[in-house]
Amino acid sequence: MGRSTQSKVIDREKPITHPNNILAMSKAGWIPEPLYAQIKQNIPIPCVDLLVTHKGRLLLMKRKNTPAKGKWFSPGGRIYKNETIENAVKRVLFEETGLTPTSIIQCGAMRHDWPEVQTITVFHRVKVDSDKIQMNDEHDDCARMHHLIQ
Repeated sequence: MGRSTQSKVIDREKPITHPNNILAMSKAGWIPEPLYAQIKQNIPIPCVDLLVTHKGRLLLMKRKNTPAKGKWFSPGGRIYKNETIENAVKRVLFEETGLTPTSIIQCGAMRHDWPEVQTITVFHRVKVDSDKIQMNDEHDDCARMHHLIQ
């Protein structure tokens, strides 16, 4: 497992691409499922995981899909070809919650060995200015903002 020694801070002073443009970009280039299954057996999949906070609370969502089906989890997903890590964070946040970030801090990276796939994930602390979550179909109709322990 590796851990980044530097944190990258992204704030509102930098332009944030509108989520709909990022969403349109993400629909291109889907891999057929049989090929993707073969890829998952042979190489790790690059991902982002988001520690989403709002007013001292952390967002957790109950997953519908593997891996971690039925478990409380933070939003996260794959990084697409030619997508920057920063754009992957914005896209995943918007697709899974309908939220946009006010700041993004890269926290570190790790390898995770799931039964179905190995991932290399880059963790980010993401602040948002709303707790009005619009969930997609990857999670049960259950999302909670939990108070962080100080």
